[in-house]
Amino acid sequence: IVIKIEPKRGKILDHKGRKFASTIKALSVYAVPRLIPIQARPAVAEAVAEILSLKVDYVEKRLNRDKAFVWLKRKVSDKEAEDIRRIGHPALGLQNEYKRFYPHNQELAHVLGFCNIDNEGLEGLELAYNSYLRGEYGKRFSKRDAFGREIPVLEEKMIPARNGCNLVLNIDQFIQQAVERELDAAFTQWHAKGACAVVINPNTGEILAMSSRPTFNPNEGRMPADDAVRNRSITDIYEPGSIFKVVTLASTLNEKLITPEDTFFCENGVWRPSGKRVVHDVHPYGELTTAGVLIKSSNIGTCKIAKVLGEKLLYEYIRKFGFGSPTGIDLRGEVSGIV
Repeated sequence: IVIKIEPKRGKILDHKGRKFASTIKALSVYAVPRLIPIQARPAVAEAVAEILSLKVDYVEKRLNRDKAFVWLKRKVSDKEAEDIRRIGHPALGLQNEYKRFYPHNQELAHVLGFCNIDNEGLEGLELAYNSYLRGEYGKRFSKRDAFGREIPVLEEKMIPARNGCNLVLNIDQFIQQAVERELDAAFTQWHAKGACAVVINPNTGEILAMSSRPTFNPNEGRMPADDAVRNRSITDIYEPGSIFKVVTLASTLNEKLITPEDTFFCENGVWRPSGKRVVHDVHPYGELTTAGVLIKSSNIGTCKIAKVLGEKLLYEYIRKFGFGSPTGIDLRGEVSGIV
């Protein structure tokens, strides 16, 4: 027989080597149905089902299969494993496996993603870098007895497993913790349907923290709801609002069409540039410098500066700033936005 040897999945670390995801040993419960007399199977099934919180019908169906090996429950708790040992039935056994573990629970959950029961990445970085993190299975060539159980002393050959690579992120755990805390507070205070926050190093573009709400705990071992698993920072289209004034002013200044000291008449808060279209400011302003337009966040002043730049150049700069294009972040589901 050939028995697969499971590799240890690589860790996911912040930029200083602090753990966000690791792999720990776990015990899984199996049975050898051929060793259980037919008349004894209902009683064994009932005892196992109670310990493992499974339905009796499910366990009995597994025990009635004509097999030398069946899983009953994978990656059980220490108490469940100990209770199975106490039964002492020769047809029940425990096997060592690896289990994915996230020491900070929901922290960075949308970026990390999660794995299935076989430690294969399903979402986030666990999926994007699955081929690097998972490693390669080894093989053990051995023999079985009449009941299909391996005879370890008759092992003929072994090819060891190759453990997965570690993945080091630009994320800073302390900044991430602060973002999670503040996002939770805002999400709760405003009874929001959703929220997201990203912290970026402006000099390098490195993402230092990223978080979304609602969220999930990847340790729970079940598929989260679609709304909880969505990484809103990259999947949702966001309308920039007044932040976009920076793009307009930076573009015009870069073309040397205006200076920070130039002035613009802001029409005392109401302006009709053409037809029925009216542009308003929250507060009425008269003359403002270019810098003043930004400081006061004047819509009218920004529109007048945009007219100096012209629509062709403004569009070119919008594209150069990256609007309407994906960043290429190594997470699935990024949208391009709309220009």
